[in-house]
Amino acid sequence: MQRLIEIDSLRGVAALSVVAFHFTYKYGELYGYASPLPFHASWGYLGVNLFFVISGFVIFMTLDRTRVPMDFVVSRASRLYPSYWTALLLTFAITHALGLPGKEVSAGTLLLNIPMFQQLFNVPLVDNVYWTLLVELLFYALAFALYLAGWLHHVLRALVLLLALRLGYHFTSTLLHVDLPWRISQLLILEAIPFFALGIVAYRLAVRRAPDARPDIAVALLALASLWADSPLMALVGLGCFLAVWLAAAGRLPFLQWRILVWFGVISYPLYLVHENIGWSIMRRLEAAGWRSTASVLVTTLLVVALAAAVSRGVERPAMAWIRARYRARTHAAPRASSVLTQRTFRVALAGLAALTTVFLAYAAYTRVQASSQVFAAAVARLQAVRADEVQPCPPADAHPFVLVALGQSNAGNHGATPSRSRQGVVWHEGRCYALADPLPGATGEGGSIWSRLVPAVADDVAGRPVVLAVLAVDATRASDWTREDRIAPLLDRLVDGLNAESLKPSAVLWQQGEADALARTPPGAYADDLDVVVARLRAHGVDAPVLLGTSTRCRNTGSEDLRAAVSALVKASPGLRAGADTDTIDDGMRIDGCHLDERGLREAARLWAVALQRAGVTSSSPASAARVP
Repeated sequence: MQRLIEIDSLRGVAALSVVAFHFTYKYGELYGYASPLPFHASWGYLGVNLFFVISGFVIFMTLDRTRVPMDFVVSRASRLYPSYWTALLLTFAITHALGLPGKEVSAGTLLLNIPMFQQLFNVPLVDNVYWTLLVELLFYALAFALYLAGWLHHVLRALVLLLALRLGYHFTSTLLHVDLPWRISQLLILEAIPFFALGIVAYRLAVRRAPDARPDIAVALLALASLWADSPLMALVGLGCFLAVWLAAAGRLPFLQWRILVWFGVISYPLYLVHENIGWSIMRRLEAAGWRSTASVLVTTLLVVALAAAVSRGVERPAMAWIRARYRARTHAAPRASSVLTQRTFRVALAGLAALTTVFLAYAAYTRVQASSQVFAAAVARLQAVRADEVQPCPPADAHPFVLVALGQSNAGNHGATPSRSRQGVVWHEGRCYALADPLPGATGEGGSIWSRLVPAVADDVAGRPVVLAVLAVDATRASDWTREDRIAPLLDRLVDGLNAESLKPSAVLWQQGEADALARTPPGAYADDLDVVVARLRAHGVDAPVLLGTSTRCRNTGSEDLRAAVSALVKASPGLRAGADTDTIDDGMRIDGCHLDERGLREAARLWAVALQRAGVTSSSPASAARVP
């Protein structure tokens, strides 16, 4: 069908936009370019959203043509797994051969990546682009469940329920400041469901052409409204993706018939799988050999496109044809599976899900009714107790210790996946120094921290000076909490005054905070004002060291461009402020719950902070030393 060719061409466009994003923008954020690029495709990540809309279209078209359940299973498995397993091996081999700091994984992790749903068990990804594959699998599972239940004709009702639940999560977080269970949101793919819904509606409008299109249009509007709740920009992106898929399916985008776009559509899946880590490792080698960044991007793009074409021709298409041929040879045609559940059963299940949503919202309201000061006090009470058996001598003032003060919320605390300890440096807390071991005193959480991984790299960069770390981090705190006398402000004063009393003069202050304000939609002006107050308070207590403002707004969301811009503007306007680590560049592939960091995420955040300290002139070594983050 011509419309399928044009839909496939859109896949090619989506894949190319993601490649452009990773090669011309994100690589620079993570590793830096050897020379300036003339073009930065900072918008290219939106290709993923187009992929989701296309999947909504294609999967429901496939289910409409499915005779028996195994038809669908074989169709999807033969499409996804041969290329995926090939990409796993290629990525593992090439990144280990060429080197890619912070991105290599062990052979055991490679094996655990085989099922494709390893993220459900917090297993690191061989390549971070694989995070979308779990989203796709979960969508397939939801769609397949509707098919097995004989409820495909109820898909609009199911979408309304999921979109309403998504809005419930959003407003509970932004208005009540309470997070509902993240795992349920993940399993029901609530973040991505508006895009899948738009794809389903595009299919129904362009192909099925029901006599009454009003219910479909209503669902599309609800999907766009749920995206608008995130940001007007995402609603416009959703509308653009919907129109592109609908017009392509209707045959109204003739340029999608160009042979080059059709060809990129054919290789789009392997191209998506092999481009990121393999491409970055090639770019690093080319730049290290003296290539200009523009040339390295162009050559790397050609190489990964050639590799994707080889995987498509040598693995994807032959394997898919072989698997499907063997399946057809071993099975006989069977009538479409009949519905095993009645309309009444559907209504009961729908009512059960609605009741569950009501319970979530009621719980959130109850939690919010509890005095916020009590909730905050409980968080402060979770600051780690001192470990009396690990007391260490504090370095004397004449040793000129290098003192790092780390401030922020959960990702500045002990909420990472795996605790660690450092043989270098000590952590100061309440007048004593202790072994630098997670969980760190002065911070909430029982897990791992960024700072135990950062200190060894810093120790190598400060010419033998002893390193002292002091931490104050309380989960879920907003910037305004740090300005209030009934919240963090007295604790901050006590920390700084205590360091001064011990002649431990801060060398740098690291601010790792912003997720709570992003979720609460704090206005950027108010956020900047709060940060000004925090910095002024530090100065008033004798801290004249540079304050590095990290950019950390991503937590079960896509981050906040407004707050990112506010941080950037503050850094440019204030001589005593420096740009800190941009941990928003750490995607969900390195997060255990869409927010907090797994082991690779902790190491990557430490590397970003090490680079930020060097760029700020606080440490003097070359950026290559950041690769020594353990």
